[in-house]
This record gives sequence, structure tokens and C-alpha cells, in this order.
Amino acid sequence: MHTDRSQSALTPSSPAPLGAMHAMKCLEIWGGTGATRGAVSTPGLDAWVSSSTFHNDERGGDVYYVSTCASGNVARFALADVAGHGAEASAFSTALRGHLRRNMSTPDQSALMRDLSRDMLRTTDGARFATALLATYFATTGQLILTNAGHPRPMWYRAEHNMWTALDHDTDLIEDDPEGLTDLPLGVIEPTEYHQYAVSLGEGDAVLLYTDALVEASDRDGRMLGESGLLEMVSDIKHRDPDTFLERLEAGVDAFGAADESEDDATIMLLQRNGGGPRDPSLAERFRTIGAMLGLVRV
Repeated sequence: MHTDRSQSALTPSSPAPLGAMHAMKCLEIWGGTGATRGAVSTPGLDAWVSSSTFHNDERGGDVYYVSTCASGNVARFALADVAGHGAEASAFSTALRGHLRRNMSTPDQSALMRDLSRDMLRTTDGARFATALLATYFATTGQLILTNAGHPRPMWYRAEHNMWTALDHDTDLIEDDPEGLTDLPLGVIEPTEYHQYAVSLGEGDAVLLYTDALVEASDRDGRMLGESGLLEMVSDIKHRDPDTFLERLEAGVDAFGAADESEDDATIMLLQRNGGGPRDPSLAERFRTIGAMLGLVRV
């Protein structure tokens, strides 16, 4: 599935309804579980997040986070869909934030996913699970490393080919353990192994992360949109800035599922390479990093 090769599906953003973009600092975490429409910028990669909650609850079952490491040149993006709403999701969100804080600079996010699954299984006694996706971007290399725990596959827009494709661990596989159960949702069974794989993002490339409310939208005949329908939908949205792209995508999903009263939270996270490269931390950021290492600054 591809778009008109004469047009770019995503063009540089201009001020739009999502509001001003927040520039992430070293050792910063942004995100939560509530409804939001926001945008953050990290060296080399920008992120637009739109999240709605079931029945407009204060907190939902979707968890979204962005964090940066001590140098500011490694950004980690997390999206999870917890089975349940409210207090249950909030508890998992708190645990996820703690793991992100302790592992901001840990390169092996498959190990981080194993820890999350083990903790969730222990704290919920197997009564609750969550799908999750972790993505880490290295501004120094332009690589995005992903780990998926039973979550819908991300979609990758390759500007060079003007084409959207589904993204999974068959692409440029870094490590693969075919033995045993792999890539299951968090909190299902222990032990579970997780793949870690990488793609090199070109100038203007984008990656779309989303929760299953999008692919499970149903029309009047009970037909679900599905991954193929969502892929076709994003491919038909031409030459739009990221803010407008998300608005068009949400409108398209809503129109498809017009007869469907969704009983789930819905979150979209769009990552786009912004052309920026690695940067040197400022003096204030260096002091903040030292303070965090000494336990004098709370992250």
C-alpha cells in the first residue's frame, strides 16, 4: 500500500491544534494516563500524542511516556494498553514510570520489558495484563529500536519511497530467540522473552504507534477496520503536517466506526525524524544530570 509518489505524506509541522511543542530536557519524563493532545521534541525525533479516555474518565487504560537519558541524545517512547481503566491503569502507569526512570540509559529494552512483565504478574497475580510497545531512538545513529509485547504492529512511513508499511521484528532483526514463548502481553506468563529489533530512520521518516481501539473500530455490518484497513487509511492521507495527519486519521477511524460506541481508550503516537542531530547538554543540564546521579534531583 503506498501513497502518490509525487507527494510527501508528512511535511514539516506548523502551529496547529495540538499546541506548542515541548522541547525535552536531559533526564526528563513526559506522559501519563489521562486524555491529552500534545507534542514533544527530542534531538532528531519529534512526537505527537493524542489520547482519549473511555467515557472521558480522568484516567484511562492507555499509558504513554517519553523519556530522555542523561545526555539528552537517547529518547525512549512507551505506549501500553492496560486491560481495565482508572485505578488499575494508574497503578501500572506509576510502575512504568519507575522502570523508565531507573532504565533511561539501559540499551537492552527487551530486558526492561521482561522486568515489566514479571512485576505485573507478581503484583496482579495473573489477574490483569497489558500490551506494550517500547521504542528507543539514538540521535547519534538515527536508529529506532523497538520491542513489542503483544501490541498492534507500528506502521513505518519511508519518505524515500513515499510508502507506509507495517513494522515488526522481521525487519533488520538484531536478536531473535526462537525457543519458548515470545512477545506475549505483559503479565501473562513467566518467563517470557521479547525481541529487540532496529530500523534506520531516514530524513522525513515517521513511525505510527497506536492502541487497539483503532484497528478494532467496527462499521455497521460488524466489520473491523483491522491492520490492513488502517494501513490503507494512513496511506490515503497525503501531504499533511503531523498535527493535521492525526486529526484526519482520527476523523477517518470515527467515520468508519460511526455505529460503534467504543468502550475503550484510544491513543495515537506519531514519531517523525526532524533532521536534527546530537547535541551537547547545556551547563544547567549537566548539573541536573550530576544531581540526579547523586540523588539530589528527583527525576
